[in-house]
Parts: sequence; structure tokens; C-alpha cells
Amino acid sequence: LTKINLLRLLRFIRSHSIICILLLLLINASIKYFTYEHLFLISDNRHYTFYIWSRLFKRYTLFRYLLTPIYSICIILLYFQIYDRSLLNILLLLISIILLTIFQKLLEFRYFILPFIILRLSINDKKTWGLVFEFIQAIIINIITLYVFCHRTFFWSTHPNIIQRFMY
Repeated sequence: LTKINLLRLLRFIRSHSIICILLLLLINASIKYFTYEHLFLISDNRHYTFYIWSRLFKRYTLFRYLLTPIYSICIILLYFQIYDRSLLNILLLLISIILLTIFQKLLEFRYFILPFIILRLSINDKKTWGLVFEFIQAIIINIITLYVFCHRTFFWSTHPNIIQRFMY
């Protein structure tokens, strides 16, 4: 989020307040009526999503709604990135998001990889500092994940002799 995008975001919110309110209401309705707890999400404690769900979203229902402004801001910032792209780029991104995320009943980070790659490839303004920040962020996430995978092992009572490891 650059200073320019922040100012652009604030101007957008001020000048399109009705759209922003409708977006907030739509997201809240989506959370209320379409939040689904998949059996695999709550049954496999080797995945990060298990802990994110069980310790935050499931335990504190209000937490789901507290993220609504963040979701709205992300949607508006996404709009800023794609609104001047070709129709083909926009359709490709939207179709990949719809097909890979909306119809899934299970939350997995891998579902967001293809839409992210399509979005990244469509961004023309690739500043060096932004790419360096993105690279460092990816390295940090991978180092933490590898550390947890290698050093935070545990055992299941149903399989006492098999080491279990955390993963995405």
C-alpha cells in the first residue's frame, strides 16, 4: 500500500460512500449466510487453517465481521489494479477467482495461487522496492513454515509412533 494508493483509497471512499457501504453490507451478508465449516477444516490439526479457524473464526464470531473493512479495502485496491486492464485480463482474473475460491467449501491457501499469479502478471507498475518487499515477505513466510515443519513435530493418539508435522 503506497502513499499514492492510500490517498486514492481515501478519495474513493469519500466520493463513493454509497458503493462502499453497499460493499460492506454485501461482505457482511456473505459472511453471515455463506460461512461454512468443512469437516476437513476442523479435523486435521496439521494445517495452519485449522488453527486460524478454530482459534479465531470459530471461537469469536465477531472476529469474522471485524475483518469486513479489511476485505473491503482489499477489494477496492484490487479494483485499482485491474480497472484499466484489458477486458481479457479482467475476465481471466475474475474467472480464476470465482472458479478457484467461491465454489470451494474448504479454505486452503493454494486456491489463491493462480489468481495471485494472474494479478501479479497484469500489474504494469512494478517498482523495485515493491518487488524486494514481496520477495522478502515470501522468504520470511517460507522460513517460518520450514522451521515449524522441521522443529514443531507432534504425535496423534491414534498413531503414537508416527511423527506428525505442520504444513500449509
